[in-house]
Amino acid sequence: ISMSLFTSCQRTEHVVAEEKNLPAKTLRDVSYGEDTAQRMDIFLPANRSTDSTKSVILIHGGGWNSGSKNDFASYIDSFKMRMPGYAVFNINYRLVNGGNLFPTQERDVKAAIDFIVENMDFFSIKYSKTIGINIFLPFLEKEIIEFSKKIPLEAKISTYNGMTFGK
Repeated sequence: ISMSLFTSCQRTEHVVAEEKNLPAKTLRDVSYGEDTAQRMDIFLPANRSTDSTKSVILIHGGGWNSGSKNDFASYIDSFKMRMPGYAVFNINYRLVNGGNLFPTQERDVKAAIDFIVENMDFFSIKYSKTIGINIFLPFLEKEIIEFSKKIPLEAKISTYNGMTFGK
């Protein structure tokens, strides 16, 4: 399984004006929880602002059993090139095979999203209550739809075969 979440708050013109000349920034292994697996890499575009900079949140596949944010490492430059105005958040979560029973993984994804939302001003990115989730394995569609109901945002879910569900 592999998922991507898209997010996109209005701010005053004064604050937005201060943000316009921000350089691109990469933050590696930023903690969103106490466990060493609760880390994310953050790629912030140049000239970002809370007025216009949207986000994509990458959640690696592996059926909660395996995988790592490093699975997306070779695609980050492509994401940044194809979506130059987007901030990219590439998250890790605690795996089942590390002794963390389900729904620990769901809670970690929610905690990562909460961390991003709580720090959007710090990152100088835009907030929206809408996210998109891309699913590549059909047998997990039902689980992902149920999971989307647990996060504090509205979700539009697209599957590998083009089916779309909404909350």
